[in-house]
Amino acid sequence: SSRGAGCILIVAGSGWCTPRSTLSSSMSNVVEVFPQKCELADGTAMPDTDVISSGQTCMQKIQFAIAIVSPLACASVINFSKDIYILELGADVQVMGIVGTVLSIFGIASFPLAGYLMDRELLSRYFPWSTWGRRAPWFLIHSVVVAVTASAVYLPPTLEPGLLSWWFLLCGLISVWCLAVLFTTFTAIRIELYPTKEERSEVETIVKLGAGLGNTFGVVPQLFIAAGATLKARAMASIFFFVVGLISLISVPILRTARQEYDASRVSSLFRELVDVMSIPAYRHFLACRLVESFATSTVLAGMLYYLTLVERISGEKRSQTIAGLGAVVAIVTLVVIVPWTQFFRKRRIVNTNAVCGLVCLAGIISPVVLLATRAFLPSPAGLFAYVAVQQATWTGQTYWRLVALGWLIDEDIQAVAKRRREAVFAAGANLVQGIGGHGKLRAAVQRTAGGRGSRMYGRVSGEHD
Repeated sequence: SSRGAGCILIVAGSGWCTPRSTLSSSMSNVVEVFPQKCELADGTAMPDTDVISSGQTCMQKIQFAIAIVSPLACASVINFSKDIYILELGADVQVMGIVGTVLSIFGIASFPLAGYLMDRELLSRYFPWSTWGRRAPWFLIHSVVVAVTASAVYLPPTLEPGLLSWWFLLCGLISVWCLAVLFTTFTAIRIELYPTKEERSEVETIVKLGAGLGNTFGVVPQLFIAAGATLKARAMASIFFFVVGLISLISVPILRTARQEYDASRVSSLFRELVDVMSIPAYRHFLACRLVESFATSTVLAGMLYYLTLVERISGEKRSQTIAGLGAVVAIVTLVVIVPWTQFFRKRRIVNTNAVCGLVCLAGIISPVVLLATRAFLPSPAGLFAYVAVQQATWTGQTYWRLVALGWLIDEDIQAVAKRRREAVFAAGANLVQGIGGHGKLRAAVQRTAGGRGSRMYGRVSGEHD
């Protein structure tokens, strides 16, 4: 149904819809093609066309996808540097534990606030909407700031254990806020720029490649630091992080084209907006799926360090090489499976795409069986490589599904009230739940339990006792 706001377009056999009101007449670069004439929510006439697209070339979409590289690289610095601070630089363990908790809570709370502030157009006085849009200025400013803080993490003014923790807290607080803004900006602009499920899925394929580069740029230099945290190694890594942190500024010209009409007065207080979007049943269901996915992913990723150290008994340089190898496996598997997933989502299908994604994801339940079976027949750590390959193959499709689902939810919300655009609020809620799943006490408890049992299991298998 059009819910009284204009016409809609069925863009997939699975039932996902793109409301017509998402295509504001102010978006001059949108090519709209429909077989019949109808009106948008603002009353403007719709031309006789058959296809909707952003009108961007492949190179422009690549330029947009580069926006994810720097945030992910800088996020990797914050995520991994805590352990290096403790293991290599000698930071106080108890204080760093408190600092980590503070950063986790602050990071979770930052997402809804960042999304709300963006939708309230607070920077329009200095960056006019007519040339900058709503969110490009936020991306520009916070990209520069997070590049500076990420490069400063490994260059503390002193290596005194107590002061190390305070330095990490300072860099962490600034970085966490900037990353909340950047990730929310990226998600919101992507929905605004690309109007259909098919085009959003195509762009997601390019974004996944950019995400792989970002994670690689953030992790690999830290592996060298973990192998030997000399001043030279830390300084070279810091320079690299600063340069990588600025790479995504290439995307700013594309982000500035996201200028669909809106009315900021239709966005009320932060509390009321959060309550309003949470009252949508489909959005609550989406958040539940996102919570479970984030919890599972973060537990598996963080648990790798425990497994390599306590079960495989790998440490030092060899452990860093193994982690690099696992990253290569993830990259290779991703490159292989994104081809069929891209083809699956970029065409209209008569099958239920939700069911297909769910069944493929469910197939990942065999990965622990693969791990145990390969440990019995293959040398260490081949079993872990097989385990990671199966997990990545079955989980990759979820990134496409959640993008399509979130885009549909936002499109429906825009259609419900003309000129009310709350992409950042919806995106911030999803990132908030992702943060809870990735940093919650439940995940920490699972990791501690798995670590302890892994140590005992290794003792039973090898006959050694710690």
